[in-house]
Amino acid sequence: MFDLSEEYLKEIGVADMPQAMQDELIPGIMQNIQGKISMKMSEQLSDVLVDEFDYLTLGTAGEVRNWLVKVIPYYAESPEYVSAMKESGVSEDDFVKAYGVTKWLEMNVPSYGQIVADAMEETKQGLIAAQRK
Repeated sequence: MFDLSEEYLKEIGVADMPQAMQDELIPGIMQNIQGKISMKMSEQLSDVLVDEFDYLTLGTAGEVRNWLVKVIPYYAESPEYVSAMKESGVSEDDFVKAYGVTKWLEMNVPSYGQIVADAMEETKQGLIAAQRK
């Protein structure tokens, strides 16, 4: 759950490449970052929590709703949920899946934002170092 900003792409030397080359490189960069994030998260989580995270990220919107009802019974009526849903511009099923994963991360990996930032920085430094060689 991260995006590669234009600024990030500039810093790693990808933003000025032809679009076809960007389209080829960016998925690999994202996969590298996601791998680092997954590794750091798995170091902090029990097998049960890893399984629960996989269940939510791979599950259907209905499965995510069922999980949300168990842990946040009135989530669908919360002002946070209602306003974010209206502003999202996506289907309710897509939104509930993202919302459920976000809530799970808030509860189980409060350092998720820092983990993402560290993985992105580590990847950036690796790419910059590789370009110098």
